[in-house]
Amino acid sequence: MGNVDVVQWMITGNCNYHCSHCYLGEDNRTEPDISRLLSDIEYFKDYGIKKVVLTGGEPLIRKDLGQLLRALFDADIKVTGIITNGALVTKELLGMLRDFGNETTFSISYDGDETHDIVRNFKGAKEKTLAAFDLCREEGFETASDMTFYKGNAENLRESIKTLQEYGCSSLKVSPLIMAGNALKGNQLKMLTPSEVLDAFCEYIPFYFVDNIKMKVFLSAYFYGDGQNGIWDIPVERFKMYVDDCDKAMCAKEETVPFLYVDDRLLPCAGIAGVKEARESMQKISEGGIEKAIKSSGYMNFMGYTLSEHARFNPECKECGYLKTCMGGCRIIAGIEGFGLHGKDRYFCTYFKEGYLNKVKAAVQLGKSLAALG
Repeated sequence: MGNVDVVQWMITGNCNYHCSHCYLGEDNRTEPDISRLLSDIEYFKDYGIKKVVLTGGEPLIRKDLGQLLRALFDADIKVTGIITNGALVTKELLGMLRDFGNETTFSISYDGDETHDIVRNFKGAKEKTLAAFDLCREEGFETASDMTFYKGNAENLRESIKTLQEYGCSSLKVSPLIMAGNALKGNQLKMLTPSEVLDAFCEYIPFYFVDNIKMKVFLSAYFYGDGQNGIWDIPVERFKMYVDDCDKAMCAKEETVPFLYVDDRLLPCAGIAGVKEARESMQKISEGGIEKAIKSSGYMNFMGYTLSEHARFNPECKECGYLKTCMGGCRIIAGIEGFGLHGKDRYFCTYFKEGYLNKVKAAVQLGKSLAALG
């Protein structure tokens, strides 16, 4: 019916860990009852959604997960992904997913060889995570991963990536720590400045080629490598194709992957879950279905935010020669960092103003040259 291809579905706010970096914090630890989730499936069917990615919290913590998977199967909706910390992945779960006809990719968080337990606030978390990678590989399920990048694991990025490749991970996204939620409590994790993040990425990039890494690696928006197919790219440089017209919406791609929050609000993307004001402006699908939620004022205002509007809110951006290339950066990063949804993304500003395009290209060429030498 609509443009939505797949929904990320937060089926619980509960979790078996209390991770130091969780941008949702501890205030979201609620869990809708199964009847609410079964109603959501009816809304999915009405709109024509055929795929979901289950997330949380920790989605595998639900005791009625089997009932939910059965209901999705009966509705002909595939579980294409599960975002998890890996601790609760079992052979029985994988068998159930297979029996219901799912080819599910498990996105299992991994926060560094030496630091995973620190980030997860749980001794033995790393062992459980790597065991989950192993089990998924043995049972024929694809795995991917996300890593929160901060001062504690920056120096071990190379070895951590090699570990993930060894365990059969197909792709990794590395994202800088954002100081929100649990990261603001206890000050346990130290964030890197935008320049430190980009410098660390440039320092690693040559090793991607030298180490003959085959899995896909996304260093946020600043480097993408697909060693299996001999491809590399700089994603941030491709964003400008969307903003030839300053009155065009800045988040043109997000409408196809909305996020259904634990309270039934439909959000344009997962990141909005961490920005309370924006999150609460969105409509619940229980108030009229998915199409009505997508057409609600909160959703449309976010999706319709243009570069012209951004320039009006940010005079410095209006005068910047990089405006049509950077698009003001990510609205969510600006919002979570406390600058508001109209604010600037410090990482994009640093990337463009401090010449990191050439630094990334130089790092790639160095890596390819060293790899050629054997």
